[in-house]
Amino acid sequence: MAVWRRRAAELFPELRRNLNSRHYTIYSLFTDLRGILEDAHEASNGEALTAIYGFAEWCLKQKELNNAAAVAFYEHLFQLSQPYWPAIVARLSPQVVQEVWPLWEWLLKPDQFAELQKSLQRSGKPIRSVRGPKALG
Repeated sequence: MAVWRRRAAELFPELRRNLNSRHYTIYSLFTDLRGILEDAHEASNGEALTAIYGFAEWCLKQKELNNAAAVAFYEHLFQLSQPYWPAIVARLSPQVVQEVWPLWEWLLKPDQFAELQKSLQRSGKPIRSVRGPKALG
């Protein structure tokens, strides 16, 4: 069993059956985790939020899982309702923000991107702008 599957099975026992299927990919897992993530934010379930964000960041740091974490998880974070954005931002490490920033800048609508910038600035997270000539923060 791949390391990511073992790690996910420990963190998300409710997904163990899916994780045992050879057709279940890391992309499938991140799709399922986005649904669990929204429920965890709604319920303010700190334990689930810690597990999900921790797993996603771990994957982002793994060469073979980096792309999946970026495009199947982080890219979609700010599709969650805006009232959750401060809680999302609070869970993002500066390294995640730096790495995923270009995706958000490219994908979000200008008004959403501006709101994300404000939220990140309020949180004290460093922001590297691809569009602008200098770093923000």
